[in-house]
Amino acid sequence: MRHLRRLDLSYNETLKDKEIGAMLSSCRNLIDIRFRGCRGITGESLLSLLRHCGQTVEVVDISRCPAIKGASVELFAQRAARLNHLVIEESLVSEELKAIARTKRMKVGPLPCEGSF
Repeated sequence: MRHLRRLDLSYNETLKDKEIGAMLSSCRNLIDIRFRGCRGITGESLLSLLRHCGQTVEVVDISRCPAIKGASVELFAQRAARLNHLVIEESLVSEELKAIARTKRMKVGPLPCEGSF
């Protein structure tokens, strides 16, 4: 799995943080990952993504993941070196996240980004 560049795990409602961490440890070249609708993951999955793919990931969809909170999103957006698209609900777009996005020239917010990757 180390050559994997894109991974769509959308709507996998049984997926948990522990499985994400184990999987990402062997996926160091991901540039695009979709967690849309993965209700069982939390900010821990974002930390795992940052730890294992923080230098490569460019596109992340964490929309409809209710257990992921704003502070985790802000930390991830700040530290993911190449992140340029972050798909999330409008309710998670804080002023701090907007400032991070402006600084890094990153697109943040809900779809219509879906077909453009």
